Amino acid sequence: MVWEVIPINSEYQSIVDWFPICHYQDNTIQLKNKKEVSVYQVNPVNFKLKTELEQEQIIETFHRLLKKEFSSMQIIIQTDRKNLEKHFSKLLQIKTEKPFLANMIEDYIAFLGKMVKQRESVERKFFVILPTKAYSENQLIDSFEEMGNDIKRVDEEELEKMLARCFKKCTSMRKDAKWV
Repeated sequence: MVWEVIPINSEYQSIVDWFPICHYQDNTIQLKNKKEVSVYQVNPVNFKLKTELEQEQIIETFHRLLKKEFSSMQIIIQTDRKNLEKHFSKLLQIKTEKPFLANMIEDYIAFLGKMVKQRESVERKFFVILPTKAYSENQLIDSFEEMGNDIKRVDEEELEKMLARCFKKCTSMRKDAKWV
């Protein structure tokens, strides 16, 4: 799926005219051109924690995945700011309930505080989109698990959130475009 910014003065009179999705159900999206795509969420391996040899193996597996098996795969990465207030509150609650952990929790809170000051805390979500009939789901799952990733079909609620975030980004790009 390719998202593009359409000028307001184009042939499209409303968003419904250019939005490529007809409908969706479960983890499948039916496009207006009658094609169907399936959406999966990937929980990636922490690449930086791998040895050099493991990193090379992951890169080779991913290269093979893209080149041979899933050349029509699209990857969407969505980044959201992460609010750590609930996490801090939970830590303070645990500190109160379990005083023997107090020193460790205080150190952890101080560590998180330094990390947040150095860089913004973000949550990244990775989605893989593939034509529904063009691949074996087991082969897809096996390939991603070979690289150390967890992959699962998105449920309808997560699909709605992903589409809403894509749509929000697309419309904000449209507002910011100087040529519209």
